[in-house]
Amino acid sequence: MEGHPRPPYLLLRSDGQGDRRVRILIADDQRRTRQGLKALLSASLRGAEIWEAANGVEALRLTEDVHPHLVLMDIRMPEMDGLAATRGIKSHWPDIKVLVLSLYEGRQEEARAAGADLFVSKGESPGRLLRALSSLLSRRRTRHRSSGPPRAGGDRLTII
Repeated sequence: MEGHPRPPYLLLRSDGQGDRRVRILIADDQRRTRQGLKALLSASLRGAEIWEAANGVEALRLTEDVHPHLVLMDIRMPEMDGLAATRGIKSHWPDIKVLVLSLYEGRQEEARAAGADLFVSKGESPGRLLRALSSLLSRRRTRHRSSGPPRAGGDRLTII
């Protein structure tokens, strides 16, 4: 997709076991939204492995099965909402990054309380979303390489 350069670190990333692909889970109850995000990510992130979940229950199950690097999480979903699913993911797998994508900008504080690493409004441009993903995944790499724990008091939620 033109206009959306591929972040070079995604092409070079390695988990230490030879896996050079970034794993992303898209959790949204709207099929069209999942398909649109998947198309954007597939076109922008060469070799990305992308899974889809239609609700929070599926998101938790897939997170356990595939251990994605990043979850794009909608807030309003049936069976289990995205905030409950985010709490579950962060309590079991704190290394997995969660980016909450929502139409409801007023729910940023709830997303923070649930453990979201980033919040992006669904009304933002695709380029902004890709920059937010790049920022989040590059922070993951930096922390993974560092010898110490993540810095206390760091900004866990960025509004793009």
